[in-house]
Amino acid sequence: MREKVPYVLLAMALLTSASSLLPGAEAADTYGDFEYVIISGTARITGYVGDGGDIEIPAMIDGRYVTHIGDSAFRDCTSLTSVIIPESVSWIDESAFRGCSSLSSINIPSGTTRLAAYAFQGCTSLTSITVPGSVTDFGGYVFQDCTSLTSVTLMEGVYIIRDSAFQGCTSLTSISLPTSLTSIGRYAFQGCTSLTSITIPDAVYTISTGAFRGCSSLTSITIPDGVGIIGQLAFGDCSSLESITVGEGNHLFSSMDGVLFDKDGTTLIQYPIGSPRTVYAVPESVTSIGQYAFRGSSSLASLYLPASVVSIGNYALWDCTSLTSIDVSETNEYYSSMDGVLFDKEKKKLIQYPIGSPDADYIVPDGVTSIESNSFYRASSLTSVTIPGSVTSIAQPAFRGCTSLIEISVDASNEHYTSIGGVLFDKGMNKLMQYPIGLPSADYVIPDGVTSVEKFAFDGCSSLTSVTIPSSVTNIREGAFYQSSSLRAINFRGTPPVSKRPGPKAPAQK
Repeated sequence: MREKVPYVLLAMALLTSASSLLPGAEAADTYGDFEYVIISGTARITGYVGDGGDIEIPAMIDGRYVTHIGDSAFRDCTSLTSVIIPESVSWIDESAFRGCSSLSSINIPSGTTRLAAYAFQGCTSLTSITVPGSVTDFGGYVFQDCTSLTSVTLMEGVYIIRDSAFQGCTSLTSISLPTSLTSIGRYAFQGCTSLTSITIPDAVYTISTGAFRGCSSLTSITIPDGVGIIGQLAFGDCSSLESITVGEGNHLFSSMDGVLFDKDGTTLIQYPIGSPRTVYAVPESVTSIGQYAFRGSSSLASLYLPASVVSIGNYALWDCTSLTSIDVSETNEYYSSMDGVLFDKEKKKLIQYPIGSPDADYIVPDGVTSIESNSFYRASSLTSVTIPGSVTSIAQPAFRGCTSLIEISVDASNEHYTSIGGVLFDKGMNKLMQYPIGLPSADYVIPDGVTSVEKFAFDGCSSLTSVTIPSSVTNIREGAFYQSSSLRAINFRGTPPVSKRPGPKAPAQK
């Protein structure tokens, strides 16, 4: 009987002969320390077998010009220190030099047209780079996490910077952008913490989501007249940003007192969170406050909302660590405030507690029916919260990050929630909603009968070392024990439950 060839071996055979299947390709060969193939009459470098150090890639091999540096050709060659690429090269393919952590010097030839994704990602010793204007295919993540990169020059002709191209270049202090540039991709410069200034060329139309997010040294930004798209959190988490200025000729955006608005001033898009102002009154023209608009503002202590405001986007007032009071005009038909806390007009929904408040105790007003998600997020001074009988809905996680919270009390008349030992449960004691993370206890036993541990229920519990889970628990929700840094043991009484990502899951970027 004829022996059958395993499918895995057949697949490997096909892969190793792939180069011969390409039109015009010849068999792979070696020239010195370089592996290469001939495709359509030109040489493509496919690998490197040398000892590293300083190398020069040949311009010709066997009488054929070297035009391509192939996918992953030098990937993780950690002993390479410098590379000279010949002018004949027009393509540098995906991950070509990715992870070359000792590479401190390399040139990109003046005729290069393709600089593919991840080409130099993680080249942590690279200090400067010049990208020629001939590059028309500028891939994403090209220089991501090049942590020693201090200077970048993009020559005239480069028209797009793709997603995450320079993300995590923490030493980058200077970048020269060409007048030909029209688009800055998602998270292109996110986390460039040493970047103090940048000039956006007039031809730029798109500044994408998170483009400059986390550029913590950036103090000001000017939006030129031609910009028509600014993505969410384009300047988010820029903790030193004091001013956003928009060109007077811009048809879609405007600025006032360093704050970014749409053209007619009806939507407040971005407050510069590094502003030293402690008091800010939203202008009377504003009807909408955008998502994340004030998120992370570190100095703002008092915020006034006029009668004109009809909508407030998600996370608009998130993580404003100094905010002690949110005041709303009495004539506003959509929102109201009481003791500095933001509610809807009828005071049925508690929308935002000012997390910089020094108060240790807070009693939710009787009549409130809903406590919104993250409404108390990182209220670090709170030690106790009292929930009245009127509350029918608490959106998870309402009390996440309240590091001093030791007690959540629920009025006995409440038909939807209850508490035992300061821990919040639903009325039937089936769901553990929130463990107050300021409790000093080292051990906690979840009561018998509980069937579900809810999202982020124990998130940030720094004192807990042990949790005992009864056999009744069948569901552990997302992030239930996230950032419980001292937790050493989770003890199950019975069969461990089906979990839905209970462990160390990082929160989504907001």
